[in-house]
Amino acid sequence: QQRTAKKALSNINKVLNATAQKNDAQSERSKRLAKELEDFVERGMKGVIATERGEEGAPSIEAATELQIQIARMFRQIFPGNRELLYLVSDKNWMALLLGWMNQYDRPTVQVEAMLSLIT
Repeated sequence: QQRTAKKALSNINKVLNATAQKNDAQSERSKRLAKELEDFVERGMKGVIATERGEEGAPSIEAATELQIQIARMFRQIFPGNRELLYLVSDKNWMALLLGWMNQYDRPTVQVEAMLSLIT
């Protein structure tokens, strides 16, 4: 009985150690994804904002629209499988960003992508 108990305890410890290692790996993956997502959105939004302000050298309206679509699609692809990154939506105020994009009546594709990002 002692051997059985020791073996069971050993198996439990192995499972706990494997779970801890898996959580550490997921945490590192989440941090990396969060950084990549932040950088992607920041770069894209610089172009979109420059276009909206009419700055010299800014992307065209079509290019800015494509940037918005790419950002919304990125949200839609990343967040369903990585719920631990949803804190970024709040921290970076991305919900308001997407809601604002739904008011862009001259850019229906942006509206649809923003809506899909919000409901996915």
